[in-house]
Amino acid sequence: MPEFVCILSQTCEALKNGPCQKQSREILQALFTALEGYGLTKAERQQIANLRPATLVEMHLIIEDCEERYDEEQLEALLAYVEEHLGPVEEEGGEEQEEQEEQEIEEGV
Repeated sequence: MPEFVCILSQTCEALKNGPCQKQSREILQALFTALEGYGLTKAERQQIANLRPATLVEMHLIIEDCEERYDEEQLEALLAYVEEHLGPVEEEGGEEQEEQEEQEIEEGV
């Protein structure tokens, strides 16, 4: 049972801090409606919502047989829908993290 509690805690923390933290039922419904014409599977739509891809490489990792099913223009349109409905990708840590990493490099940490 302690393992379950640990897994549950880690899962909740990952969801709270992950790309899906600002999603609501309405946002997801609008996204799924926008994606309807692309012939994505249910699993692919869910992964897009959960992982919040921002690059073509990420789309290729999510969508099975991606290059056979979609051209680059279609994938760019998919990414635009994702950004439109889920918002832009937030950088992890932002400027503070970058400054800290630069300082650590300078100090030889």
